[in-house]
Amino acid sequence: LQQNWVQRNQIAEAFHITARRASYLIAYLRSKTSRVVSICRHQTLPNKARRYEIYVIRVLDSPTPSTRREKAGPPLVSKRRVGNGDRSMANELWNRLCSNRNAGKILKKKEDEDDGT
Repeated sequence: LQQNWVQRNQIAEAFHITARRASYLIAYLRSKTSRVVSICRHQTLPNKARRYEIYVIRVLDSPTPSTRREKAGPPLVSKRRVGNGDRSMANELWNRLCSNRNAGKILKKKEDEDDGT
């Protein structure tokens, strides 16, 4: 542990990462109170931006058992899914559209009408 205040530019230089990633690391260390004991201070620059410095006092070996959460069950709705439609109904609609012999003719007819006007 370095017994001094550390800025994001020092972290970026030491770990060969961008300053933005270094600021993410500082934010992570500030929020990870179950593993890292630290003090944080900031300076407000003339353009109202804040530059944070962190002083790490101690890094704990493992998180305390009370802070660990049990993994929740699977989510009820997939995160990639949009809307609340029933998947079986959507599949049925898709199959009907695919099997409809007139679907291509209807689409072609609409394109011809659009081009003609």
